Amino acid sequence: MNTEFAKHLDYLAMLAQIESLFDDYDSNKQQIDRLALLIEQYESTSPYFVDFNQRVADISPSKALLSVLLEQHNLTVEDFAESVGSSEQVVGVLGGEQSLTSQQLLALSKQFGISFEATLSI
Repeated sequence: MNTEFAKHLDYLAMLAQIESLFDDYDSNKQQIDRLALLIEQYESTSPYFVDFNQRVADISPSKALLSVLLEQHNLTVEDFAESVGSSEQVVGVLGGEQSLTSQQLLALSKQFGISFEATLSI
């Protein structure tokens, strides 16, 4: 069997295992953390993910955050205008021309119940 294919099968098994461990996150946290690290390492080095990783590398963290919030909450650009400042600023962030400021991140963290500390990595 092709070694890379075997590694990919192992990766798929780890994904299934980690998903089942989330049912009791507190008890399984250490095992989840170890598996998450292995999954992350595989995804960052596997030829299966080269194209995806190249596309993701071109997306700013600010754009990624707004895009996820738009999709998860079924929102429009106007829904962010108050938190971000204006529709034009939201469009600028989504277009990759602007980044979110710490003030905007704080407003978004309050609006969506996201830890402000988590948004600081953006």
